[in-house]
Amino acid sequence: AHAGTGAKSTMIKCFVQPLCDSITHAEGGIPGIYTALMETAETLRLGGGVGIDFSPIRPRGARIAGVDTLGLGPVGFLQLFNLSCELLGSTARRPGAQMGVLRCDHPDALAFAQVKTQGGLASFNLSVAGTYAFMQAVTDDTEFELVHAAEPGPMQKAAGATRRADGLWAYQRLPARRLWAAIVGGAHERGEPGVLFVDRIQADNNLGYCERIAATNPCGEQPLPPYGACCLGSINLVQLVERP
Repeated sequence: AHAGTGAKSTMIKCFVQPLCDSITHAEGGIPGIYTALMETAETLRLGGGVGIDFSPIRPRGARIAGVDTLGLGPVGFLQLFNLSCELLGSTARRPGAQMGVLRCDHPDALAFAQVKTQGGLASFNLSVAGTYAFMQAVTDDTEFELVHAAEPGPMQKAAGATRRADGLWAYQRLPARRLWAAIVGGAHERGEPGVLFVDRIQADNNLGYCERIAATNPCGEQPLPPYGACCLGSINLVQLVERP
C-alpha cells in the first residue's frame, strides 16, 4: 500500500506478535507483555496489523509469586492493547487492526467469548482457539477442563483448583456446550468471536515440526508463527518487462 510513496511505513501488512506471562522480562526469547505492547505499537504506527495469542497470560485471580498479588487476566490486558491502538489512531499510517486469540481451555475462555457482547475492544477482532478435545466434548455434551501453567490464587484453590500430573493447574471443569453457546451467541449478536481450529492448523502446517502457530493476522486469512508476516502486496509484472 505504501510502495513508492516515500513514507516510512511497512509494505508487509500483517504480523503475529508473541508475548509471555511476564510484565517486562522475556522468557525463552518471547517478550513480556509491556515489551510486546511496545512492539505492537510500533507495528501499528507503521501501518501493520497484529495478531496476538493472549493465552500465556495467567488467568484473572491467579497468584503472582513474589509480590503477593493476583493476576489481572488476559481480558484486562486486551483492554490495554486496545487503548494503545486507539491512542495511535491519529498518528498511524492507517487505522489499527488487531486479532486477539485465547485458547478454549484457558480458565478465562468464557469471559473472553462474552467480552464483545458487553461492548468495547473496537480495535480487536476476537477468536477462540478451538482444539480437537474441545470439539469432541461439545459433540458428546461433556465437561471440559480449563487449565493453565500459572498457580491459582487462594480463592481458586478453595474452589477446587488442583495441580495435574503434567504440572498444569486444573482451575475448573466447564460444560463444553456452555462455552460453545457463548461463542455462537457472540458470533450471532456481534459477529465475534470466531473460532480458529488450532489443532487442525498445526496438523496442516508444513513447518509444524519446527514452529507452533497460535494466532492469525487481524482478518484471519493467514495463520502465522511468532513474528511471522503476511505479505498482501502484489507485483506489477508489466513494469518488469524490458522488451514487451
